[in-house]
Amino acid sequence: SIIDELDILHNGQASASFTGEYLIEDWAKDPFVLGAYSYSTVGIGDAREVLAQPIDNKVFFAGEATHLNGHYQTVFGAMETGKREALNVISSF
Repeated sequence: SIIDELDILHNGQASASFTGEYLIEDWAKDPFVLGAYSYSTVGIGDAREVLAQPIDNKVFFAGEATHLNGHYQTVFGAMETGKREALNVISSF
């Protein structure tokens, strides 16, 4: 249904470009991660701001850990930063 919605927004280009490959990762089952959200400690400083900085305006970082206005550790924060970085990617062209 997401591909269908993207096709509406992008004149059929989503399904034309979709390879059919995808990966679903359950971070809670990964023995090296055992979770999937950030945790702020005392003294974190500007770590979130540093993490959110793009590299050479080519590699962009989203996810709740990069949220700068209090929605870290939430799905909303992850979604909002995804939108933020999608707009940054578009404006980088």
